[in-house]
Amino acid sequence: MPDDEPPAPDAGADSDMHRFRPPGAGAVPVLSLYRAQAARARAGKGGGAVADPARHPEDAAGASAAASLPRLVAALAATAPGSDRHRLLQLQVQAAAASAARAIRTQTRRIALLEKLAETDELTGVLNRRGFALRLRARLAEARRHGEHGVVLFLDLDDFKQMNDRHGHALGDVALARLAAALTGAVRRSDDVGRLGGDEFGMILYRGRPVDAQAQAARIAGVVRKLVLASGTERIALSASVGWTVFDGTESEEAVMAEADSAMYRRKSARAADTA
Repeated sequence: MPDDEPPAPDAGADSDMHRFRPPGAGAVPVLSLYRAQAARARAGKGGGAVADPARHPEDAAGASAAASLPRLVAALAATAPGSDRHRLLQLQVQAAAASAARAIRTQTRRIALLEKLAETDELTGVLNRRGFALRLRARLAEARRHGEHGVVLFLDLDDFKQMNDRHGHALGDVALARLAAALTGAVRRSDDVGRLGGDEFGMILYRGRPVDAQAQAARIAGVVRKLVLASGTERIALSASVGWTVFDGTESEEAVMAEADSAMYRRKSARAADTA
């Protein structure tokens, strides 16, 4: 093959060829998408490892294919339609576009996974504080758009530090994981549960009625009281202070979280005074 002959088609591209239109309709947009995706990764928006050829060799193949597209498209435009060379170039353009598109899809999946991990609490699998705040922001926007309400609950385990000190952090981790599972099981799939830090959890009851907020807080406190852990021969019953606030979409997520947090600590102080 002469030195200026275009590279042969990617052997793995045939299965994707039918997805692409002839050059001019599909090849250049694929190149633009790949460059945008690579720029996103370089900017750190999807994590530096998302498009790292050392970790992901398929990205290098996609980048090489995308880089070859302008030359292939230009060569195709300068070749007489219907000739053998024209047909070969068409196949090569389609193969390069398919390879670049596969790399885009792979990177998109990686970015989505990294974004999910960035919003998930590693120990419990529920939302972390960042994820909870983002979800609350979205719920507030929905409530504002549709004229709806919701309830946010904050809860804090009682005597969690003492349990950790006495029985060890491993049991504390078990308590947090059990609590997260119990809270998730106590709400609808459309509701949200997050671990906000330490032994503090939050719940977003979307479209929850304000008149039911106090009853919902009492119900969740009852769910926590049903959790009993074992440490040797000792049984440890969990309990929590639960505070609540309502939203209608006119508030910011920071204001809603601050109010729920204050309500939780007011409840905690009142319970401590009752048992003093």
